[in-house]
Amino acid sequence: MVVLMKELRVAASVALRLLASLAVILVALAPGPRASAQPERLVLALYYPWYGLDTWSDPVLSDTPAIPYLGTDPDAIARHVGWAKDAGIDVLVSAWFGPTGDNPTESAFRTLLDAASAQGIRAAVMLETDDPTFFPSLGSQREALAYTLGVHAQHPAYLRHDGRPVIFFWRPRGIFVGSQRANRDGPPAVEAWARLRDEVDPDRSSVWIAESEALTYLPVFDGMFFYNVAGLADPAGLMARLGRSVHDFGFGVGAEKLWVATAMPGYDDTRLLDRRNRFAVDRGNGAFLRRTFDAASASAADWIMIVSFNEWAEGHQLEPSVTYGSLYLEVSRELVSSWKSE
Repeated sequence: MVVLMKELRVAASVALRLLASLAVILVALAPGPRASAQPERLVLALYYPWYGLDTWSDPVLSDTPAIPYLGTDPDAIARHVGWAKDAGIDVLVSAWFGPTGDNPTESAFRTLLDAASAQGIRAAVMLETDDPTFFPSLGSQREALAYTLGVHAQHPAYLRHDGRPVIFFWRPRGIFVGSQRANRDGPPAVEAWARLRDEVDPDRSSVWIAESEALTYLPVFDGMFFYNVAGLADPAGLMARLGRSVHDFGFGVGAEKLWVATAMPGYDDTRLLDRRNRFAVDRGNGAFLRRTFDAASASAADWIMIVSFNEWAEGHQLEPSVTYGSLYLEVSRELVSSWKSE
């Protein structure tokens, strides 16, 4: 009897261990919360806040706003936010010169954040990295980034991805290497960005998106977008190649890399006489915006950037104008709704 009881206790112990192991396996196999396979589909638009009232009489402009405005005027910014939201735009990405001297881009961005919060969209900065007045040194670039993360990124309307604030960078080759700008894409520029990021964002607690087609930046940056597809013979081909390359790179290193594809209403810088290779692209009553938006969508875009909401000197504004009225807001609303419902 004693032997039998001992054997029964051993058998019971083994059975319990088997049941416990089975429970662990079942828990592991059970469905549960998973990370999203794809980022939230967002439509962004570049936003420019540096206009004075005298801008609208400048002969370089091919068109003018339906309602002229001062770029820092809170009423104008609130109106723009409302129009953007109505057009399906989730985020206005504002050109930014940093906080130095409370320049117009800084004061306007504070207003933009409040207006975005009030109307239920988001905003982010695009660091105008190569501006010689406001970013004359590596130190000024470093201070602006620290300010973005410490101040603007704390606003509830600032764009976040997976909880991390997102910063866009215009022309990353504008980074300083020593006392001089790199002024070209390549290892020195990439290494300079890596050092700067280690200083201001060592834990990679923010998301950095570079405006470039140079894939060499991807070890440092979390994604890419390409500003001007209007001058390309084959915008769809370039965006498809870049989108595939960005995603393949991320897969290869085991880290998410965001591809932000570009859509444009048109382009016309022919009145900017100080530029070489000036050109114009016919808007085609919305046809060019449709073409580039479709190409952006087909490139497996994580997000789509409309270039732009209101860049008037280069003639690719979405904002209501004297010539087109609100046509491009209406076309945008249609395209965005279709893309988000796919």
